[in-house]
Amino acid sequence: LFALEFLDSLIKRCLLQYSFRERRWIWDEHAVNEAELSDNVLHLLTTKLISLPSDQKEALKVASCFGSRITKRAVEMLSKSRRFDSLGSHLDDSFRDGFLVHIAERSSPTSSEKSYEMTTMKFPHDKVREAAYGLIDANERCRFHHDIGMALLSNIQATDSDEILFSAVHHINRSTSLLLGYPAETRLSMAEFNLKA
Repeated sequence: LFALEFLDSLIKRCLLQYSFRERRWIWDEHAVNEAELSDNVLHLLTTKLISLPSDQKEALKVASCFGSRITKRAVEMLSKSRRFDSLGSHLDDSFRDGFLVHIAERSSPTSSEKSYEMTTMKFPHDKVREAAYGLIDANERCRFHHDIGMALLSNIQATDSDEILFSAVHHINRSTSLLLGYPAETRLSMAEFNLKA
């Protein structure tokens, strides 16, 4: 997706052209190297993201809060909460549209667990993730991270990897201003989760 948008922006700026006479693509390498295309590509990606159905946009916003990748386990855990119950199916739509790709990773086992393969969903390029995260209004970001962290914590199990706990705590820490209104026991519990992570 990013490569296609990049090539399209080169063509629109006449930095890449097809020569019918020579029957090949031609370009001025110096001009391409000098071109400031990253902002244009980000703008194009943002425009495409804005035109997506709202549920799919929301799913990509959630995924972007995890950085460049989100594990299948995190999606499963989030999908157990009411707010994110259709996250998985809308992320699948994003795979079809090229906004995410699947990769398989091997986890590094701790002494008490075996090595296992987990499927990870990844943005094909940082600019795609940046465009998706940019759709979240700055005032909403704290709430997004809070809701993600709380959903992960409420569904965490003893068999989950430390990565899940670390991720949950990371999201909660990005939303500490919202925790001020919580009872002291809840804030103490969050501090204990931080200590475990």
